[in-house]
This record gives sequence, C-alpha cells and structure tokens, in this order.
Amino acid sequence: MAARALRIARRPYVLMPHGTYPAHGQFPRAKAVFDRLFGDRIVRQADVLLALSESEARDLPRPARVIPNGVEPCGVAPPAPPRARPCLLFVGTDRPQKRASLLPRILNALPDVDLHLAGRFDAGFTGAFGAAGERVIRCGVLAGDALAAQYASADLVVHPAVGEAFGLVPFEAALAGTAAVVAGGHGCGEWFARAGGCVVPPDDADALIAAVRARLLAPEWARAEAQAVADFARLHLTWDQAAAAVESVYAEVLGARA
Repeated sequence: MAARALRIARRPYVLMPHGTYPAHGQFPRAKAVFDRLFGDRIVRQADVLLALSESEARDLPRPARVIPNGVEPCGVAPPAPPRARPCLLFVGTDRPQKRASLLPRILNALPDVDLHLAGRFDAGFTGAFGAAGERVIRCGVLAGDALAAQYASADLVVHPAVGEAFGLVPFEAALAGTAAVVAGGHGCGEWFARAGGCVVPPDDADALIAAVRARLLAPEWARAEAQAVADFARLHLTWDQAAAAVESVYAEVLGARA
C-alpha cells in the first residue's frame, strides 16, 4: 500500500527488506505468490535497496547498499551466580532457519552441560532431546534485563541459525561478556567473523560441537573472543553510524530526484 501510494504521488522510496526477500523456508508458496503479485515490483521500483550485510545483498535481485544494524546492550545484568555445571544458551525459536534442531546433538555429545532456551518453542519441542531433556530449561520469551541476565550467566551462546541478514543475538551476548559460536554462510556469520568471533560452517553439527567443546574447556579463549566482538560492536556497529548512513542515502535520493 505504501509503495503504491508513493508511486502515485511520484515520491521516491528507499527499501530495507531486513532479510525478508527470500522465504528462508517460511511459507514459501505464499511468499512466491506475494512476490509475483507485489513483492518483485516493490523491490524493482525502489530508488535504493539497503541490505544489512553483503550476504543479504547477494539475495536481492539488484544491487544494494550495505548498512548494518546498530548494536547495544539489551539490558543490565546482575552478577552471575556460580553454577555447578557449564551452561549453554540458545536464543531464538524452533522455526527452521534458527536450526534449533541441532541442539539435541550438542547435548548428547556434551553430557555434562546444561542448556537454557530463551524464546518461543512448541510445547513438544523438548521431547526431541530424549533423556537429555532433563538438562534443558525453558526460560520463555525474554527481553531487557531478564535477557541480559541470561546472556551474562551462560558460559557460551550457541547460534546455529542460517539465513539471517544480520543477527543481534551473538553481539548482545558479547556486550554482556559471553562468547558465542555462530554458523556462517549468511549475514550473522559475516559480521561476527569480521568482529573476531567464532564462526563454523552452516549446518555442520560436528564443527559446532567441536567449537563449543573447545571454548568450554578454555574459558579464557571464549572471554577474549567476547571482548573482541564487543569492542568491534562499540566501534563499528552503533546506531548513530547506522542513522547517519541511512540519512546520507535519503539525501542522495532526494538530490537525484530534484
């Protein structure tokens, strides 16, 4: 509706798809119908496309400018209580692109490790863990200080998602002092690797398990990675920088139209 109104008024518009141009396995038939009727035209007629990463830019049907999201702490966490066992944290959902289906293999390979799930999951999801389900704690959907506390209290965040244009979770974790293991092959892995974090091949459960095990055995290594990622985010991934870059694109488009 907005694109149609702007075309009628002959006003320029800038489009940031935020990773929504591909279906990523979600409602692919409905997405294909929408794109054929509306989506492809909206993308084609935009004056400029903005992508969050080079990976997302490659998904788009025409060239795009890359401007990443800003990153900031999601809240303030109290001091983390001591734990008897190492704890992994997964923040997301059970949707296919989040790859929560890899989590049971991780727990089965690491029998002395607990897992916290933060997000929205189907009621029967923990059944996939079998006997390891006793080591899984569902925390529900969290935000603000509650999410920051989960980040800070975890030994490591596991983020095997694919198809994410940017991916805030591992950066928020680093700002809370916790390292992450991230799957590559998409925008999250692209930016996280650039920041100095651990990135493994997408959908490679063995590589994911090996990286998690190595960092649990060498927590000083994990802390150093978290510090590197946090420093990168504070220097290069600020909302002031993102806003200035987007405003520059707006000014360019308006100047070209004038």
